[in-house]
Formats: sequence, structure tokens, C-alpha cells
Amino acid sequence: MDKPVIFFSHSSKDRDIILPLKDKLGKITSGTVDIFMSSDGQSIPFGSNWIHKVEEGLKEARIMFVFATETSLSSGWIYFEAGFAYSKGIQVVPVGIGVNIGSLKPPLNLLQGFNITSGDSLNNFVSIINREFSCSFPESFVEDDFYAIKKTIEGDTGGISTIRDFMSGALFDMVPKYTESDGSKVEHDIDSIYEKIVAYLDSNSIPYSKCTSQNGDTFITVEGIKLKYHKKFDESKNDFFIQNQNNSFIRYSISLYNFEKSFELLKKLVSISGYKSRYIKFLFGANNDCIVTEEDISSIISGNTDLQIDRDKPLSFTFAPSDLKAVIGTKQKDNTVVPDKRNYISIVYKEETQVENIVVLLNRLHDIGIIYDVN
Repeated sequence: MDKPVIFFSHSSKDRDIILPLKDKLGKITSGTVDIFMSSDGQSIPFGSNWIHKVEEGLKEARIMFVFATETSLSSGWIYFEAGFAYSKGIQVVPVGIGVNIGSLKPPLNLLQGFNITSGDSLNNFVSIINREFSCSFPESFVEDDFYAIKKTIEGDTGGISTIRDFMSGALFDMVPKYTESDGSKVEHDIDSIYEKIVAYLDSNSIPYSKCTSQNGDTFITVEGIKLKYHKKFDESKNDFFIQNQNNSFIRYSISLYNFEKSFELLKKLVSISGYKSRYIKFLFGANNDCIVTEEDISSIISGNTDLQIDRDKPLSFTFAPSDLKAVIGTKQKDNTVVPDKRNYISIVYKEETQVENIVVLLNRLHDIGIIYDVN
């Protein structure tokens, strides 16, 4: 008995996006379903008549997934293949990758399809195959599969440049005393930490600039990070600033340009300092903000399985694919110095966290509307 055939209609320029989907579906179906993909190097052997093989694939197929991307829509070829398949009684399913299928031209926008926006949405492939072929294959796509596609679309940078569209920069503060989420008290010697940081930069020959302001603050600029070291004033001296500046602290202002390098250096400086808290406070651009209403946050998160709200803090949630925690900070509740007293998003990271994990999370929050454009 011949295997059932699925046809992938796509632009050859989207091969690197579509091929992993074909491979994963092949594993899920254990090779019991043939997937025809003209650019995979297998469906059409080299030297074969390309048009003839495509026609054969179309005649044998029972389902056609039409991949609508910016590239495929510009060529118009998918409309030809979809029209041919529809005329032959083949089930045609539009699939939006980076575009909304609702914006497609007729006849594709008249057909039932789906957009790829999450790992769960990828399981639509499996459910459609199960329904059409009376199978019971497991819905095994996960969020990592979706983010692999997203990364391929955005390029090898993992979309780092995209966060500059809605974020203006990032901050991290080292303070002498703070309370952990479990209620434990933590104390650090900030002056000693500063000395360790300078020693690390010098011993590793990392170039940096250094200057001191009139009030005694020291600034170090290195690899996209501007470090402000404020030393506790000698209270025995009659100094105007003592009453308001009576604790040492270090503030890191982090550029989002070349953020990969800056983030790796930040992790190293935090590690060698012995400072326990690890977070980055991301500030929005002038035309962006975030949802801060607890019930709205709960509503959005409830529709996205990759996010899990914190039981004790309704403005805090965990991103399952990378186990990162995001905390929404509001200008009404924050007592720290935040530029322009704006809302912000803090991401609590781990020593093994990769920069791509953070960028993916921020882009995800923007995609689902927690971070939004102000127009």
C-alpha cells in the first residue's frame, strides 16, 4: 500500500525554514507519510524533470500546506500551485510564517489555515494529518521548534537587532543590602566589588576608559557597558551630598548595540564579584510601553502555554523554553532611580543563560502584546 502524500508548497528561498519542519514531521509520523518538498534534494532527484516531478507530487498529494512568507508571496508561485491543487480536490491549508494568513489574497484567504506563532501552533500540522489520514500521531512540536524557525527568519543574531525597535537600553544595579524573594537578607561590600572589577579588566587587558565626576563618582566605559561607581562619602567630612548619597553602589548601563558581547562581560563581572543577584532591567523606547494591569497580564499569559504566571506575584512570570523569569516593574511602585520614571521589564537570568534566550523572551512579549507600541 502506497504511503499517503503531503505536498509542501513554498519558495525555494525558504528552504532553511521549511526543511526542519519536514524532518520533524517525518520523525513524528515515523516515515509512514511521504512529504513532497521540491527544494529538499530528495523529492526531486538531480537531473530529473522538475516540472514533471512537481506535477506528479501534486497528483498524488491529499494535503497541501501552502507556506506563506514574505518571500513566497512576492513570487506568486504558491498561488499557482494552490489553485492547481484546489482544482484537483486536494485539501489546501495556508500556513503563515511571519505573515498573517488573514491578509492573503483570494483564494488563499478563503481557506482554513493557521499562523505559526508558537510551538503549540506547529501541532496543527499533526492534527490535520491525523484527521485526514485517520491516524493518531503525537503532537510533539514544542516551543524550541518554533524559536528555531523564528531564529532562522531573523538571522544568526537571534533577532538581537529587533529588540532595539522597542527597547532603549538596560540597567543593572549592585547595592550593599537587599532582600531575596525567599525573605533572606543579603549584604555585599560594594567597594571591594569595584576593586575586583577593575583588577579583572586590567589583568585580562580589556581596554576601558575611566573618569571621575566632580562629586567623586567614577565612570568606566567598557564593551558597551557604562559602569557608575558611587563610593560612600566619609561622614566625618562636611559634605553637602552625604545626606542623600550615604551608600556605595554600582550601576551598569548596558547598550543594546553588540548586546551579545556586553551581556557576556556583564555575566563575567557579576560572577567574579560574588554578587548573588542576577537580573537585567530593560527600558522601553520612547514609543513603547508594557501592560501593567494584573488582570490583563493574566489574560494574555493564560492563552500562551510557554508562559507561567507566578502564584505570589501577578506581574511576574516564567518563560518555559529557557526557564527565565520576567518581572514587570511599574513607575508607581518602583522606589529606585529609573530614567523618566517609566515602566520596565526585569529579566532574572542564570549564569548559563545565553543572550539568545533573553532576546527570544523579549521578542515573545512583544509578539503577544505585553510589550506594545504607543501610537
